[in-house]
Amino acid sequence: MFKITNSHLRKHSLTPQEYKKKFPNSNLISLMTLNKHKSSMLGKKHSKKTKRKLSLAHKGKVLSEETRIKIGKSLKGIKRSEEYKQKLRNYYKKNQHPFKGKKHSQEALRKISETGKGRIPWNKGRRCSEEIRNKISKKLKGRPLSRKTRIKMSISHKGKKISESAKKKISIAHKGKIHSKKHIINFLKSIKKSPNKFEKECMALFKNHNLPLKYVGDFNNLNFFIAGRVPDFVSTNDKKIIVEVFHRYFKEKQYGSVRKYKRERTNIFSKYGWKTLFFTCEDIRLNFNKCLNILKKELY
Repeated sequence: MFKITNSHLRKHSLTPQEYKKKFPNSNLISLMTLNKHKSSMLGKKHSKKTKRKLSLAHKGKVLSEETRIKIGKSLKGIKRSEEYKQKLRNYYKKNQHPFKGKKHSQEALRKISETGKGRIPWNKGRRCSEEIRNKISKKLKGRPLSRKTRIKMSISHKGKKISESAKKKISIAHKGKIHSKKHIINFLKSIKKSPNKFEKECMALFKNHNLPLKYVGDFNNLNFFIAGRVPDFVSTNDKKIIVEVFHRYFKEKQYGSVRKYKRERTNIFSKYGWKTLFFTCEDIRLNFNKCLNILKKELY
């Protein structure tokens, strides 16, 4: 019987499966060979040398558009088992991903962009379950972002306006949160506004009147982080006195009222045995002698 080969079928634009449907009794060498290979390679593995040869033989081969479509159709709808997925995970834990460290060329990125145009994403309109969101949150918690990533995020958010509902959510999420010393230091370094103009003025006044007060509001002295808060001035003698100097406007904007700000700071610092004195910008500039008498009384 005449044996049909794959090369002969390609001339007629037929696949072995299509030919077998038309002529079920024909002797198709490709299917026979396939079955032989299946039985001969069952439970066996190619050696590294063979794999290398196969890799080199296929290198540079470009699949035709028709072949790609056929491969795509054959793989469509196939769902991988959990066992298969787990094997892949375990494999890539030990072995490096083939694309690791590589980057798509501009041409490749353009092609990806063009093919994706008009395509509706599979997850459009879907929301992650609470369980999945918690898993993602736990995985990302504490992971430091690179400077490059932060710059990219900053650029992407520039010009965006946060809605009132989003602002409310952010406010609730951050309420009562105590930032780490490192976070506060980095924040202050980034804004570079410590000490401010008024604090410098107070530093000069206290120095001129030989008051035993040291400025610690620049976050350089890690010994004066008190429950995530840093005072402006602390006494350098045996008296545990803290001096807070401020602009009324900013504290009202931040805390809602000066009274609330004073109460919060007093409660925090008093737990650690510190007495807190408060002076506004108006107190210092308009009635410094009165402030000086209060300070001398408490410090000596």
